[in-house]
Amino acid sequence: MGSKRRLLPWIHGVLRTLPFETAADPFVGSGCVAFLLKAMGKRVIASDFLNFPTVL
Repeated sequence: MGSKRRLLPWIHGVLRTLPFETAADPFVGSGCVAFLLKAMGKRVIASDFLNFPTVL
């Protein structure tokens, strides 16, 4: 739980080794992982049960 912002360099290092075009982020929260995926040129499907991500 919580923001994954501090983990983004590690997440990027792992994701760049995997062959994929589309990613699902079902617990998007602040959106930092989804934003990273878009910056990597991936198609992102994002959702969240909570209300606050829709405001962001």
